[in-house]
Amino acid sequence: MIISAASIGWKMTKRIFIFLIIVLIPFFVFVKSSSIVPAEKYQNLEFKVTDGLKIGNTIIGFKDNFVIRISATGYKAGFYNFTHSSGANTFYLEPAGTKLILKIKNKNISNLKIELNDSIISLTDNVQLDQGDYKLSFDSESHIYKEYFFNLIGNEESLTLDIDLEKINKKVFIDTVPPELKIKHKNKFYSGLSSELNLEEKTNIFDIYNNNEFITSFQYIANSNNDENLIYDLNPFRKISIETEPKNSNVYSNKEYVGQTPLDFFTNQKLIKLSLSKIGYLDHAEEIFPKIGLNKLTINLEKSFGDVKFETNKVARLFINDKYVGDTPQQLRIQTLEQKFSLERNGHRTVEGKFLPNKDFPLLVEKKLLTEKEAVLLESPVKDKNSLGLELILVEPAKIKLGSPNSEFRRNRNEIQKHVEISKHFYVSSNLITEKIYNLSKKINGGQEKIPVSDLSWTEAAIFCNWLSNKEGFKPFYNFSKNNEIISYNLDSKGYRLLTESEWELIAKGKDLKNPLIYPWGNKETIRAKYGNFADESLRGEISYILEGYDDGFKGKSPVGSFKKSSLGLHDLGGNLSEWVNDFYSEDISIEDKIWKKDYLGPKFGLNHVIKGSNFKSATYDELGFSFRAKGTSASELVGFRIARWIY
Repeated sequence: MIISAASIGWKMTKRIFIFLIIVLIPFFVFVKSSSIVPAEKYQNLEFKVTDGLKIGNTIIGFKDNFVIRISATGYKAGFYNFTHSSGANTFYLEPAGTKLILKIKNKNISNLKIELNDSIISLTDNVQLDQGDYKLSFDSESHIYKEYFFNLIGNEESLTLDIDLEKINKKVFIDTVPPELKIKHKNKFYSGLSSELNLEEKTNIFDIYNNNEFITSFQYIANSNNDENLIYDLNPFRKISIETEPKNSNVYSNKEYVGQTPLDFFTNQKLIKLSLSKIGYLDHAEEIFPKIGLNKLTINLEKSFGDVKFETNKVARLFINDKYVGDTPQQLRIQTLEQKFSLERNGHRTVEGKFLPNKDFPLLVEKKLLTEKEAVLLESPVKDKNSLGLELILVEPAKIKLGSPNSEFRRNRNEIQKHVEISKHFYVSSNLITEKIYNLSKKINGGQEKIPVSDLSWTEAAIFCNWLSNKEGFKPFYNFSKNNEIISYNLDSKGYRLLTESEWELIAKGKDLKNPLIYPWGNKETIRAKYGNFADESLRGEISYILEGYDDGFKGKSPVGSFKKSSLGLHDLGGNLSEWVNDFYSEDISIEDKIWKKDYLGPKFGLNHVIKGSNFKSATYDELGFSFRAKGTSASELVGFRIARWIY
């Protein structure tokens, strides 16, 4: 059989045609299109399509909802939501704003106030106007008030207004009734009979005198430069001048408030019911029949008194307005003015305050005096945050048996028990100090926010404590030499420091002397799943010992707060990182010391410092116990620290 090339070509063409039909059928089935129709003609109209294809004013796409950015000359560009299902989508563009440019021809305009539709603007403002009606006004002390009204119709890029203000230059003629009065303006006197004055400011104050005695003042506002005649008629008004002892008394005329003394006011009434009041004084009332002209009144107000009783839980010295008046309890009769008091007692915090006696009923001032310790405790919440955002937990005083008893399984010989009495409340950070927080002391930006800092020496940790103390206004706890060698402690400091070994075991083991907590999870040598970041299966082959079958989810350091907190609300007392504590290290292998040591700080000297707590490479149960203690002074990847401070 012979097959021609033409026959092969036709078959190939046919196959391609069928393939195209199969491919394009879904396209034509699912594709959607609609036209975009402007509501009016726009210059330089542009479309930008985010979902679909633009062909002229037609949008093609597979989604029914689509967004287009539309812009045109003189109009605000914006994004518009359309749907294909609507067929034709009509849109309307909002006209763009017109920039207002003001050109003031005048110079030396004092305190110019510009208002646009009752809103204050300045010459430097970038004011954009929409279409509409506008009122523009200009006001100052040196020029005549002026208004402009205009209507903005088009879409101009800018509107420039040339403003020409008229400087105030006004002539006034003033007459007074009676004419023998004198007028004072800007420290110059004028006759009360047809005096001519030239005004160059908008606001003008005229003082009226009679026989060189000041009577009153009146204000005149120049709103134009037209000449004007002014007449000031004193009659039939009666002037009331009131002075009181003390000053600043409130004055009411016929129940209407008129001001505070010394006070002048005018009335045309022949009978005035006058009343005066002032805190600390009895109210005064009288009726007066003022004569035409000046009426002078001098009134002495009578002091008002009230009974005040002071009671305290302990005898204290009482001071009223810094003056000693006796010991509590005290009952005094005091003027009904706001008074200041203070209560003082040796060894106690001074109580200060204010009180206002009342003439109608006795006042009881009852206060409780507290020692400084009691006062500080009331002010110290169980949970607090410092300036770095570190959560601090308040720990109560308690007794602790430092170390472990001879009967405890797997104890080390350096865990000889000591009896320690912790007598002060102290704050301790709930978490280890993180890289980011530590770097703040070095003025370094960076470090991880949740990862505890390590690879730092005991000295570096103590220096951080001093830095934070200075930052928050506390006296530093540590005294260092120039070579950063520890010299001494400031035991009266409330500043930040490292925990003592006794404090560390207290927060870890708890207060129960008979049954202290041995491990982070309890007192049995059976570790609970994910109870801390210890040497788990992820370290197999890298270190000598691991906790068989244990998986805590972390190979190295873990973020603070990753595991269950203790009953006190503290994290990572077991696992993650071991911790620097304050004490010098010693290997006292003597018998148990049963004498209670108060606020024991450890040995006075030493070459190393104590390290407490297990870390992410701890695998043996003696290391995992809270009594375990190591020594060191140099930086280690396994050691971090947390901070503490006494509150009194």
